[in-house]
Amino acid sequence: MESTALAADYREVARRCALLAGALQGAASLEVGFSTGHRCVFDLRHRKAEMDDGFLPRARPATG
Repeated sequence: MESTALAADYREVARRCALLAGALQGAASLEVGFSTGHRCVFDLRHRKAEMDDGFLPRARPATG
């Protein structure tokens, strides 16, 4: 596990999550294409894009 999730660059994860949250803000749907050729469509109406980047600096209190 130390060589995978715990070794992640969480600043980069946060940057990518912010990009995704911005792209999804106000979107009506999301289509995901898989390498198998299958596709899955998600209805995003009445949903709010929220970001959880997994980054918890010492100065920020835990929530939840």
